[in-house]
Amino acid sequence: MVKNSWLAGFLLVVCGAGCGPSRHPVASADDAASATGPVAAADTALPFAQLPAEPVARTVQLAGQLCRVETGARVDARRPLMLRDSLAGQLAARELTQLKATGAGFDAVYTLRLCEAEGREQFRTELRKADFMAAVGEELVTESLPAAPVFVGYLPRLQALAFTVAFQAYDTDWAASALLLLDASTGQVRYLGLNQRAEDQAAANVLTPDGRTLLTRYAVLSAGRAPVELTVPALQVAGTRLLNARAALVAYAPALDEQNQPLPLPRANALLLDLVDGRVLTRLHLGATATGYQHGRGLSYQYLRQTRTHYFFSPDDETLVLVPRERPTALRRLRLAALPNFRLPQRPTEVRFRLPAGLGASLVLYADTVSGGLRSQAAAPPQP
Repeated sequence: MVKNSWLAGFLLVVCGAGCGPSRHPVASADDAASATGPVAAADTALPFAQLPAEPVARTVQLAGQLCRVETGARVDARRPLMLRDSLAGQLAARELTQLKATGAGFDAVYTLRLCEAEGREQFRTELRKADFMAAVGEELVTESLPAAPVFVGYLPRLQALAFTVAFQAYDTDWAASALLLLDASTGQVRYLGLNQRAEDQAAANVLTPDGRTLLTRYAVLSAGRAPVELTVPALQVAGTRLLNARAALVAYAPALDEQNQPLPLPRANALLLDLVDGRVLTRLHLGATATGYQHGRGLSYQYLRQTRTHYFFSPDDETLVLVPRERPTALRRLRLAALPNFRLPQRPTEVRFRLPAGLGASLVLYADTVSGGLRSQAAAPPQP
């Protein structure tokens, strides 16, 4: 893996970020919107191709030939693995025997095959639990029942077949998944890394418009280059967002010490990264939001096509960060308290969209598609 020398600056300057109560009363934006009559629809679809989170068709066309991807996983009961002492010590002998009988605590064989249309095998790749431990964690992998890799797509510019492999400790909600890229011709492992933890905010892995770079939560994967890992010691990745064809935002939250206390976080905890040459274009502060599960963190984010702008909300200092798609370094930071409050009527040039503002809350923003101005309104979460 590539050393992250361009991330080392995070470890030099450390300071806290204050957090205060919101000064914006919760209101029903839906009621306000209904009073205005029909409103312009906001186009918030991501402008980049996403790697599917669910299985896709197993038939792919490679070099003009139809091929089929096949995957499987099985327990190898001949190779027991060491269970963590804390788990083994908590279980009675009968329960421990039952646990091992399920296959948890044993090695597994993960098989990935590419076959031609007539059934002839083009390649077969076999992996063991040990291959996933560096990415997902030894204890979690050991205690998981083997699950067949899920084929999520062919990446032609990367010449890779993409898979996710799920791990969940037996009889718990402790879970994570790995992302696996295989060379589409040989089946050689091109990348194997962490894809998603149970506590992480759900976010898609996205491709640059030319298809040559895949941005995940934890890495930058580019054709012809070694993977760049985005993890940094003493910090956790709060999230990544692709901004345009060659720039991305990476934000960090504090990791936890052995007492589950947050470690120091640099004030400039986010960066804009050039995906082509690895340069850090600028650093900024961007507070993370809680996911509501364990100590997971995520980003309050929305893209708006009408203004070609990425909108981020930083909850700890109650600011909005506006990042233009064409010129990400020309970002603007706006204090939420300084924005005009929305008042009827809604202007013809305004579109309304929601921006998450933490657990159980959201902001409603009215963006002027001509001037770029914003009006805001706090809103309660939609009723089920």
